[in-house]
Amino acid sequence: MIILKVLWQLPQIILGALFLAFCFIIGKFHGDRKEIEWEGKKYYFWQINWRGVGVSLSEYFMIMSYHYNYNVHVHEIGHAIKSKKQGLFYLLLSGIPSAFRNILNRIFKFGPEWYYGKYPEKQANDEVGLTIEDLL
Repeated sequence: MIILKVLWQLPQIILGALFLAFCFIIGKFHGDRKEIEWEGKKYYFWQINWRGVGVSLSEYFMIMSYHYNYNVHVHEIGHAIKSKKQGLFYLLLSGIPSAFRNILNRIFKFGPEWYYGKYPEKQANDEVGLTIEDLL
C-alpha cells in the first residue's frame, strides 16, 4: 500500500526531495524537524532557515520556515491532503497555481486575504477547516 501511495504522489515527492537538498546545499537546512499533531495524526515538517518559505510536496516533504505558527502548518497539511487526492496531477492542479499566486502576491503585495482566499489556497484551508482569519 505504501508503494502505491508513493507512486501516486511521485512527482511531488521527487520535487520535495530536490528542494530539501537544495536548501541543504545553500545552508538553509540543518536537519531539524517539527512535529505537529492535527486531528489525532502526527505530521512532520522539515524546518528551514528561510523566512517566508512554506511548501507541501506530499506529506513526506512539508518544508517550512521556522517562524510559522500552528495554523500555517495546518494549512500546509491541507495541501498534503490535496496531494494525496490529486496524486500525479497535484503539481499541475495545485502546486503550480499556488506557486504562481505566491509570486504574484510577493511582487504586487495583494495581501493574505487575496492569497488565501482563492484557489488553490482556499481549497487547502477547506480540507482542514481553516478560514482566512485563522491565518492572519
